[in-house]
Formats: sequence, structure tokens, C-alpha cells
Amino acid sequence: MMDQHSPNRVFAITGGGLILLHLLLTWKWTGSTDQFVLSVLFWMAIVLLLWHKRFHLHLQSSRFASGLGALLMGLLLVKSLSLLQAEPEFIRLFPAWAALSFGLIASGFRLRQYWREILIILTLVIPPGSVERFVEWSIGSKIQALIAKSTAFVLHYIGFNVVYKGTEIASTKGMVRVEYACTGINILFLLLQLSILVQLVFPVYGWRCRNLFPIAILLAWALVTLRVALMVTAIDNRSTFEYWHGEQGSQIFSTVAIVAFACLSHWLLEESETVANEKIPNDSDPS
Repeated sequence: MMDQHSPNRVFAITGGGLILLHLLLTWKWTGSTDQFVLSVLFWMAIVLLLWHKRFHLHLQSSRFASGLGALLMGLLLVKSLSLLQAEPEFIRLFPAWAALSFGLIASGFRLRQYWREILIILTLVIPPGSVERFVEWSIGSKIQALIAKSTAFVLHYIGFNVVYKGTEIASTKGMVRVEYACTGINILFLLLQLSILVQLVFPVYGWRCRNLFPIAILLAWALVTLRVALMVTAIDNRSTFEYWHGEQGSQIFSTVAIVAFACLSHWLLEESETVANEKIPNDSDPS
């Protein structure tokens, strides 16, 4: 007799394999630690959501839906195993492609039950480059001027003799121009994605978690201001300046942003849970 849990085990193994494959491709071909960490967090959130509602999922598919899903999954695996060079577009679309094929095999066209997971995946596959280019085209110069102004204010406040004009910051050591690539839009986009993730995973506290959006903006702005300030103070030291201006320095601030945002999110969720528990009447209290 076939174990009634066998289909669930097969689905779990298949889903785990797809997740592992995507993470391996992300690590090997993108070279982006931020993208890899983000992918890990998003997949963990999806697995957590599926685990919580595992007893309420409708796991029954039609032959047509299963066949279509198997075809899509087969094409996905063939494409993944035949990659000879980095294809960022394919790697970014991988989660949506995998989720569609897996969903069709597991539940047919009843994909509405996975709407939270679908939203998480759509958030993950949004191309940050397109968003960043749109922001640069629309308000890029204003953001550059804002970062220059805030950096000059911070440096002046702690005792450095600096002046700014537009996007340029001048000190006694030299001058730094705040380019769009140094405005931290990539960090902001990363934190906004995490904000959406938290609200989808913890819908009970969703209305309180709206504070995460301004927190993400303020945190990104503060970290970018600090990074540009470090570059201004190190302008006469070529190696130090290049370190903070380069990929290593940028990666440090991205990591700090993720850790700080995770801590703030945890604190906010704990506060929300405490408030929610306080509003629940205690049956043991005398009426």
C-alpha cells in the first residue's frame, strides 16, 4: 500500500531541489551576495508559509495541468543545466517559472491558494536595474543633491570644514562628486523588498508593519550618507577611498543594512505582538 504521505514527500523533495538549484545558479552566475542573501530569505519565507498551511492545501491536479507543469519544469531544468554563461534575466525569472510549473503539477489551475507566495516571488523577480534606471531618469539628480547636502551637514556637525554645491562636496583635502551609483538606490530597493516580505509573511501585524517602509527609507539614507562621508574624509588616501567607493565597501553597507533592518523588523513585530496580547481579555480576571 502506498503511504498517504508519499505525494507530500515527493513535492517537498522536488520543491527543495528547485530552490537549491536556483540558489546555486544565483551564487555561481550573478556574483552578487545581496541577491543570494535576498533569494535565501525569500525562499525561507515561502517555505514557512507553505508549512503553516500544509494541511489546508488542495493537492490534486488534472492530467493536462500536470503535463503542462512537467513540460515547463523539464524546459527549466534543461535550460538551467545548459547555461554556459551568466544570464541574469533567466536566473531572475527562475523562481516564477519554477513556481508556475510546480504549482500546476501539485494543484492544477487552483493557484489562488498560493497568492501570498506568488506575490513574494513577483517581488523577488522584479529587475532592480529597470527600477533604478527609472528613478535615475525621474528624480536621480534630486537624490544626488540630497545625499550631498546631508553628508555635508553631518561632516560640518562633527567638525569638518566642508561646503557643498549641488552634488559636489569640497573639503580642504579635495572634492567629491556624488554620482547616482553612490546614492544607495540599490540598498533602498533591497530594504523595500524586505519590507514587502515581512508584511506578506506576518499579515496579522500588516497594518503596524507599514512603519517598515519609512524605516527602510531612513535606514538607506543614513547608511549612504555615512558611506559618502567616509569617502570625503578619505579623499587624500587613495587606497582607503577606493575601498569605500568600491564593491567591498558597498557590500559592507549592504550587509549592515540587511542586519539592521532585520533587527528593527524583529523589534517591531515583538512590540506589535505585545500590544495585540494586551488587548486580549484575560478569562481568569473577575468580571
